[in-house]
Amino acid sequence: MNTIKYIYNRAKAPFCVLGLLAVVSFGFTACNDMLDKGNENVMYGDKNHLVNAGDTVNSYTGILYQLQRIAVRTNLLGELRGDLTTVRQNATTDIKDISAFNVDDYNAYNDPRDYYAIINNCNYFLANADTALQNNKFDYIFKREADAVRCIRAWVYLQLGQVYGANIPLVTEPILTELDANLANYTKVDIKDICDYFIQDLAVLPLQKDNNDYDYPKHTTYDQTTAPPYLCAIPLDLIRGDLYLWRASLEANEASRIAYAKQAALSYYSFIYWNKGYKPYSVTQSSIRAYWQETAVKNNMFNLPSGAYSMVSSSILVGDECLSIIPMDSLSADGQFNTLRKLYAYDYDEAGGDLVEACLIPSQVCWDYSDSQAYCAKMTNGDVLYLESGTFSDDELNDHLVGDLRMSDNYFEYNTTYNAEAMKLSEISKIYTRNVVLYRNGIVYLRLAEALNMAGFPKFALAILSTGVDDNIIAHDVLSQCNNAADSAWVQQFSFPVNIFRASINYDNYDNIVEYTGDANRVYNIGLHSRGSGDTPFNANYYPAYADAPKDSTVGEYEYDGTKFNGYPQYPDTTQATFELSYPYPVKLDGETTREFNLRMAAFTDSLAAWRTEWENKYMHQCDVWYSKYGVPQVKPIQQLVVDSLIDVEQALEDCFEGHRFGDLVRAAYRNSYTQSGRYPSPEAYFSEKLRRRDPSLNVADKRTWFINWKNQIGM
Repeated sequence: MNTIKYIYNRAKAPFCVLGLLAVVSFGFTACNDMLDKGNENVMYGDKNHLVNAGDTVNSYTGILYQLQRIAVRTNLLGELRGDLTTVRQNATTDIKDISAFNVDDYNAYNDPRDYYAIINNCNYFLANADTALQNNKFDYIFKREADAVRCIRAWVYLQLGQVYGANIPLVTEPILTELDANLANYTKVDIKDICDYFIQDLAVLPLQKDNNDYDYPKHTTYDQTTAPPYLCAIPLDLIRGDLYLWRASLEANEASRIAYAKQAALSYYSFIYWNKGYKPYSVTQSSIRAYWQETAVKNNMFNLPSGAYSMVSSSILVGDECLSIIPMDSLSADGQFNTLRKLYAYDYDEAGGDLVEACLIPSQVCWDYSDSQAYCAKMTNGDVLYLESGTFSDDELNDHLVGDLRMSDNYFEYNTTYNAEAMKLSEISKIYTRNVVLYRNGIVYLRLAEALNMAGFPKFALAILSTGVDDNIIAHDVLSQCNNAADSAWVQQFSFPVNIFRASINYDNYDNIVEYTGDANRVYNIGLHSRGSGDTPFNANYYPAYADAPKDSTVGEYEYDGTKFNGYPQYPDTTQATFELSYPYPVKLDGETTREFNLRMAAFTDSLAAWRTEWENKYMHQCDVWYSKYGVPQVKPIQQLVVDSLIDVEQALEDCFEGHRFGDLVRAAYRNSYTQSGRYPSPEAYFSEKLRRRDPSLNVADKRTWFINWKNQIGM
């Protein structure tokens, strides 16, 4: 009979508990037990465990330590099952199999037991910590830890949902003996069930902005050179927002979907508003961007962009971009080193004495997202310039200096020869960090935009992408679009004071754009697209004018160009995928120069633009005919469709390689098939189109292939 205890050694791990810490572990012996690790029982060294301050805080620290075990796979399972990362030949078979949607029971990253070890420790903590205990100031001693553990448990279950999809045992009480371990004892859930359960579980805690007592645990039982305590927690309103966002995306009923989306938006906003006091100016800051200086634009002298976007994940100081992390060991010899640094970047193998190329690199899809953006430069004299492909030399094009600059500021690559072997060395800066980042500002604002758009407020979401958001922008661009008192009242729950959240522009009394100047008018909250694509508020093409044509009405018969229609004109499918059916997408030919290929690509792009324009003009003419008979409907779902496409692009540009892409695509797959403005017959159609752009050989038309199965006990 084994007694499970962990000894945390200061030299071995960043979480260094003073003395012995008894940690809950699963003990299952049945051959089919999901979590059989060969332990017959679990015992505790202290009958009064979790009733004194030392044990309770140390147990919380032990849970943080266990999160390290799933940190790397959280990124890999979220990123490799997306469309933005390509796996090189030097990758392990396990990594290749994840990318190919071919994970078996023996894959090193397919082990639900590590998730359930964390869950069981959380369950034990919540069942046994004396949260009613008060100090002499009548403060509840363990409440912060208990609230934080509740959030960690919800986050871990949401990860299980994204990895395995369905048939996931819901274990909410501590398992202490093998008699408790039979899988048949537990309800099996899917992602939707997980969201429902933990939305209710967290409902006992008010929104952060409404709770003056809410705070992070301020424990000091580990080496804090790794990270300050607040970064080690899962913020309450961020995991709550994620649960509502997933639930909204998975909901087929329109009214329910809107209700969930509204709750998601309020949750993200609650965190942002509350966080302004805890981490001053922790908003989307103007310094977090990559851009061309005006002299470079004027003189066509492009070397390296200015700015500090590559630092988005590296700094953990108060007020910086990171909001929540899993702290990892600093040395590769230690047990929980962030091995993503060796996967997304070249490495020197000390044992073999060789240089090793990065095995994970941006896919062509990722480069296409980046290169295809229109960089907009607002000059001091008022001119607005767009940097096109013809502006750059072949070398600059090969360095991906065209389009959005976040990739070029993050991705480092050069060719070299080592031991007489030609090698291509590369590194992705925002992944080459000590810790694994779970939340940062850009991601939170993106999810807020996703929720707002789904809730029926596309212009609110658009402001987050284009101008940044503050109270002035809300008044001008959002409230002005509200057509009823209920929508106006809901929007007015959001307040982004200008002195803290100042957006990149304002408007004068004549509706002209006003730019802020001088330190006294410092801009704190630029639009997310401006982080890499220049001055988006001045980009006339970023949000197309036709998107403001309404599309929601389903009544009315009319005739256009000799054809009879019933209902409001349907916006044509002008996606590139549809266009490619008649005009094959250009592929670079052997021996073809970059410039020759770019000329063919430009011709293709011009043809695509002309084709879209033709169909959009037909659509607008039909709208005019409909308007003349029935008037203008109030709601504008076409805006949601367009903004949803902009959000997809921004997610690819902003959070690529950070482990979020699979979740982003799955949510979008359901959104684009459930919503009125959706153009896909099923989630599978959307997901397949995205993934096959990375690899046409992938067969993910069956939703069961998206998720992982473990021994036919967990998963679809």
